[in-house]
Amino acid sequence: MWLGGFGDETHYRRFKFGELNGRADVAAWRALLEEPVELLQVPGWPGPAKVLVEATSYAEELRALGRPAADYLAEILLEWVEGYEGDLDPKGEKILWDVSCVAAVADPEAVRLEPLTVPTLDAAGAHDFSRRGRTVDALVDLDAARVLRGLRGALLRLPTG
Repeated sequence: MWLGGFGDETHYRRFKFGELNGRADVAAWRALLEEPVELLQVPGWPGPAKVLVEATSYAEELRALGRPAADYLAEILLEWVEGYEGDLDPKGEKILWDVSCVAAVADPEAVRLEPLTVPTLDAAGAHDFSRRGRTVDALVDLDAARVLRGLRGALLRLPTG
């Protein structure tokens, strides 16, 4: 499974400089897309970007669960808010990207997968949509409310102390 990349050319053109996972290691990115390995790609847009919370109030909800793991998630969420205060959108919202990967495994009915023919990448990670590569499974949509309920339920199953 790989969280990153783009499901289509439109999202690539709009967000290509926001792709942190692939740009951190372009050679690995190319290998994932080019090698004959079983791969579930979870492009950041549009599916995972739907798992959007108002950061401060969601941190309070997490803390209210009374679980150390939930407290830790609240803490790192608030640290993110402090670190990126100037970059937050006006509503103070944060996308919980990684949760969609867990949902794809833990609750496959919360997500919709479709085959995706990936573009080829050059050495710098630029996409060539005119030269397509292999086809992989891709998470193209999800039920954000269900995914967040699943996270809450999983946290509530953890010990309280």
